[in-house]
Amino acid sequence: MEQYYAHLENKYGQKEPLEVHLQKTSELSGRYAAAFGEASAGKWLGWFHDAGKASALFQGVLQGTEHRVNHAAAGAYLLMINRCMPLARVIYAHHDGFPERYLLA
Repeated sequence: MEQYYAHLENKYGQKEPLEVHLQKTSELSGRYAAAFGEASAGKWLGWFHDAGKASALFQGVLQGTEHRVNHAAAGAYLLMINRCMPLARVIYAHHDGFPERYLLA
């Protein structure tokens, strides 16, 4: 199985495996969301927020062979097709904010 990474190397030359990043984020966002009674939703958001990084295209961004990949759309799509639209909207907006059409809907 191919190894996917979440980010470029840190200042110590280490790359964080995507699976580790998603696990840590799931735990953290679950704790934050527990403050308003939504720990489970927070955990799901953590798992799906960077799903698009599990692609050869995004890994190409990290390697410098690709310019930009909308990695948020993949997780949003996975949640959307499973009828989790509120969570899908949060995932899609996690870097760039909500598109205006979501604010007006």
